[in-house]
Amino acid sequence: MFRVGKHFTYAQCGECDSLYIGDVPSDLGSFYPASYYSVNSDPRVIFSGRVQKAMASLLAKCAIRQWTIPLRLFRILSPLRELRTFATSLLSYASAGLQFRSALDIGSGNGAVAYALSLGGLAKSDGIDPFCSQEISDGSFQLMKSDVHRVHGSWDLVTFHHSLEHVPDPREQLISASKLLSEHGRIIVRIPTITSNAWVKYRAAWFQLDPPRHLFIPSRKGLSVLADKAGLVVERSYDDSSSAQYWMSDLMIQGKAMTLGDMSPGKFQLAPRNPILLFRYALQTARNNRKSEGDQVCYVLARRCEV
Repeated sequence: MFRVGKHFTYAQCGECDSLYIGDVPSDLGSFYPASYYSVNSDPRVIFSGRVQKAMASLLAKCAIRQWTIPLRLFRILSPLRELRTFATSLLSYASAGLQFRSALDIGSGNGAVAYALSLGGLAKSDGIDPFCSQEISDGSFQLMKSDVHRVHGSWDLVTFHHSLEHVPDPREQLISASKLLSEHGRIIVRIPTITSNAWVKYRAAWFQLDPPRHLFIPSRKGLSVLADKAGLVVERSYDDSSSAQYWMSDLMIQGKAMTLGDMSPGKFQLAPRNPILLFRYALQTARNNRKSEGDQVCYVLARRCEV
């Protein structure tokens, strides 16, 4: 995705078809530099403007109150890709089917989603990431440089927004996360999947491979098996992929990186200026999501004893 100039080998599970990297680099931390897009900014700065803060607060309120329709519309109609991505993340909270007062985002990067939820009035909204550039405590929001095995507390929702594929021990991560749940808490996992049209179409050029940061990419069957081995069951799931699965993968085929220069958000490649192509990709994405063929999924997991 960022064209690091090295080759990495992935293997495929013979039983569930999930992908996993052959050898985890010993210097994995070097692939998360200070400019890495999800960790290099302060959420208080991102939402410092009056309009930005009001928009974040409004969308977060929709998530907390489980108002899915405004979030779905914003996800489709917003002209900015970053805002569409933000709304997609918040939609998962609204779709969890749970009245929640606290949430912990694991692998939260700079903590933008958790901070937005605090702006929306969530009583306790925390984020943890071993690569975050700073720790923050601001009202009901806390960002900690930590991981799921070292954090203590209890939350109604524990989320993995495209972070579970970055760890070498996904089963142990889910087990530790389940121990952090409140009595009726739920785990949300948003993750790429190879059970998708994009994987069939692009294979090694699929931008969500993102070697070597993505240490494993599950199939849908593989994710269900992984949850079961962690003592969890899939309560509900849906696809939330975007048309980036196509046009960003096209960039990979052309030998281009996802960003121009470093890995900071401001350097992201723009979508192609071809409205017909983008419309075709948008239609295909909508079909994929309806048919469970999108390249990323959202799973809501519950402890087996609670179902």
